[in-house]
Amino acid sequence: MQNNVSDASASKSHFEGLFDQLKGEFVHLSQDNAQLQKMVDTDLAAYKSAFASAEQEKAQLQALLDQREERIHSLEIQLRGYRISVIIDGDGAIFAPNFISHGRDGGHEAAHQLFDQVKRYLNTNFGEHSYQIWVYIFFNKRGLMEALGKSPLSQLKATFEDFVIGFNQASTQISMVDVGFGKEAADSKVKASLDRDVSLPQTFKVFFGGCHDNGYATSLRTLLTGGLGDKVVLLTSYNEMAKGLSELGLNVMTVPGLFMEQKLSTFGNHSVLSSTQDKGVNPNYVRKTDNVAVNLPSGSSSPSLRSPKAASNGKLSPRRQSISSSQQSPPPSPARPVLIPNLALNKQSPPPCTTFYLIGHCPFQKGCKYGHNYELSEQHIAELRSIARMSPCSFLIKGNVCTKGGDCIYGHKCPRGRKCPFLKQGRCKFSAADMHNIT
Repeated sequence: MQNNVSDASASKSHFEGLFDQLKGEFVHLSQDNAQLQKMVDTDLAAYKSAFASAEQEKAQLQALLDQREERIHSLEIQLRGYRISVIIDGDGAIFAPNFISHGRDGGHEAAHQLFDQVKRYLNTNFGEHSYQIWVYIFFNKRGLMEALGKSPLSQLKATFEDFVIGFNQASTQISMVDVGFGKEAADSKVKASLDRDVSLPQTFKVFFGGCHDNGYATSLRTLLTGGLGDKVVLLTSYNEMAKGLSELGLNVMTVPGLFMEQKLSTFGNHSVLSSTQDKGVNPNYVRKTDNVAVNLPSGSSSPSLRSPKAASNGKLSPRRQSISSSQQSPPPSPARPVLIPNLALNKQSPPPCTTFYLIGHCPFQKGCKYGHNYELSEQHIAELRSIARMSPCSFLIKGNVCTKGGDCIYGHKCPRGRKCPFLKQGRCKFSAADMHNIT
């Protein structure tokens, strides 16, 4: 009996020892596990911090990549060559009296029309791109003022200098340069600028305003021989182009009413001071202070002009007061097109000419592929304004002040606003500052 008790006591002591041993091992394992958990938490925190840093670095690299892509896109545009030069012999291609008579305002207006029509010609024939238009006009101010003073347009001599100032101030990309008194002074500057700009690889087109002078035929023929003729567009002024230039077969652009269509010497057979309605000037688009109008050549009659006012039975009057003269647009054809109901204007065949109905004249006349003979309602005119505002104002795009202000038919703000999907990609046409800041 005593032996059994001893055995039980020994077993109990043995089990208690084993239990204490297991307990110690368990505590040891728990301590080890706590240390391991602490190490894991530390490592995890380090990995999280490293991941956050990597994400931040990735975002910074993506931003740099976006900037590089925008830079590459900008360089690609430059390499494509969308530089446009407008080179004019100002001794022969003289701006219309209606512009000169308004001094600085007339200079601004003439510059704006020249820019607008050059850009429209480019957009229509070559698509919309980031065209950079530069205008160079070389003239002999003293000689031209003396010629004006001796002509029936002598009153323009008093406002000519202000006109030149206004034209030059219209854009930083305009240079109307007085080359001084001397025979062929302007010609030599024009020829040198023509040869230089056409030869530049980044030059896309050169609009040449010297069509009155056969003396430029040799320079132009040399460019044709060198394979550069496709870069040149002749910008006409007089009604008739010099024979030597007309035979070259170059592309031609005409802006009706921008330049005098006849030589100063031929104005002697006509009265200079005249009512705008009798002399082919669209009365809906003449400033109230106009008192000088361009005379039509002998035998000519006032052109038939379908202005927005006429197209809407007198219900509309244009907001813009533009100085225009002489032949403005193609006469209406006998067959008047009919608008298809419930079809957008830009889907009509042909679509109505936006410039014609909003401004009052079309620079392309019979060559225009758009319609000029529709009967448009006020709602249609409003739709055309919306369509026009989808294209950015050329002056704002170049960083200049738009001289038209609220009367400009083109867009001053991107219609998509800050959410424009093309803005970040650098492909939005509304690329000037603040064009996406719409309040």
